[in-house]
Amino acid sequence: MRYGITGPAEGLTENQERFVADTTLFVLMDSEPMPTEFWSGCAHVVDSIGVYAAERARVPLIGLSVPRVQERGYERPLPSNYKELIKHLGVANYPCVVEEAPPGKDASDGYMKRNSLTVSKIDRLLAFPPTSTPTLRSGTWATIRRARNAGIDIYFYPLNGAKPWVESLDEVERLPL
Repeated sequence: MRYGITGPAEGLTENQERFVADTTLFVLMDSEPMPTEFWSGCAHVVDSIGVYAAERARVPLIGLSVPRVQERGYERPLPSNYKELIKHLGVANYPCVVEEAPPGKDASDGYMKRNSLTVSKIDRLLAFPPTSTPTLRSGTWATIRRARNAGIDIYFYPLNGAKPWVESLDEVERLPL
């Protein structure tokens, strides 16, 4: 079973960060079948917390979907920085694979292509949106929409404390956790 994660790249409180870490670790360690891969879009905060939790849960392989975007006159991240990225995420000595998304027309398109790449690699998505209300112009909700379109099970854990739920391909309605 291949898991992925999505959530805000900034603006979380310490309690919300702890919630993401604890929830992700619990889900990965309590899953049936056990996770075989964990995919992250390499964003700050939620994506990085997910990588740490996957390592602690001993998921056999961590996958990193890397965006290719032009920002401030340079392409980010530079291919030569993959080793530094892996080291920064704390998985330098862990089975890890890096896949680069196709370049985007602009930064926003580059991140959307990264989100699509992440979704193409997973069977289940752990989603940590700020609220349970979908919003446009949100990378988290864009990833959720892509997962829905792909028929992927989505485990929702809103960061505002709203009740978690699952959207499953097997079930038409929302299932409470």
